[in-house]
Amino acid sequence: VPEGAAWDEPRRRLLAGFAHQLGGALEIRRVRRRLAEAEAARETAREAMKGRGIAPAAVCPRCRRVFAEASRCPDDGAPLDASRLLPAVANERYRLVSVLGEGGMGTVYLAARADQEFRKHVAIKVISKGMDSAEIVARFRRERQILAALDHPNIAKLFDGGTTEDGLSYFVMEYIQGRPLGEYCDSHGLGIRERLLLFRSICSAVQYAHQNLVIHRDLKPANILVTTDGTPRLLDFGIAKLLNPDALDVEAP
Repeated sequence: VPEGAAWDEPRRRLLAGFAHQLGGALEIRRVRRRLAEAEAARETAREAMKGRGIAPAAVCPRCRRVFAEASRCPDDGAPLDASRLLPAVANERYRLVSVLGEGGMGTVYLAARADQEFRKHVAIKVISKGMDSAEIVARFRRERQILAALDHPNIAKLFDGGTTEDGLSYFVMEYIQGRPLGEYCDSHGLGIRERLLLFRSICSAVQYAHQNLVIHRDLKPANILVTTDGTPRLLDFGIAKLLNPDALDVEAP
């Protein structure tokens, strides 16, 4: 058949369509295989946790509370999400209570002392699965080191840090029970003078960070919580920049 025959073009399109579908089917098979391997790895790690007496945590997608050794939420009956493979008791001291918030880099949990020696709540930030690339992990650890180095009454304090069972970095920090800056000012009907007093305290925290060669780079009302006694606290140094990385012994971005 001559190469330039009129019916060759439809045949080439048909073959191209078959090739495209075959390539798509192969890609789907690869994705399914990777998902199955990841699930098998999680299940192995989950069984290893149980073998060491560590109860895996599961999160209710509705109320955002955390439970151990359960498949459904005891309050609303919703199926629990146990895919994160976190210990219900982190660092052998803190029992996860609920999800406080989720961002692009990680999830923040409310946790309480598990040993009942005394009552204390903390916030635990865990890097998200799938976001644990070398760059993101370096940024996460940089935030952890920055918080450890900064000691100011208007900046959230770092208590501890470590790695979860499946290798995700986390840190334990002070739990700030407060409201975002703008929401606090509006709900309390603050005037210009009161707002300026809050602003002065926030500037004190920012100045302190600058004196320690740390640039926050994400200053906004959502990253400033005001406590019930009217004290503003600066949070989230996730994209902060170190002007002298050697001073804190962490890598520059």
